[in-house]
Amino acid sequence: MEERSGNLTLTDNWTTKNGDVVDGNRGSVVSGTVIVTGGAWPAGAQAVMNAAGPEPAYQYLK
Repeated sequence: MEERSGNLTLTDNWTTKNGDVVDGNRGSVVSGTVIVTGGAWPAGAQAVMNAAGPEPAYQYLK
C-alpha cells in the first residue's frame, strides 16, 4: 500500500519543474513557487545554495 502525504505548506521555493504537491490537493497549500529555467537561479536561491551543507565544525564529515 502506497502512503501519501497531505496538509503540507510550501511557501516561496525555487525549483526547475512543477512539483508533485499541488495547491489545494489533500489540504496542501503551495504559494510563491518560482520555476527556474536555463540555470538562471535568482540571487536569493544562490545564497541558500551557497550556505547549504554542514556547519564548519562538521566539514570533516564530507
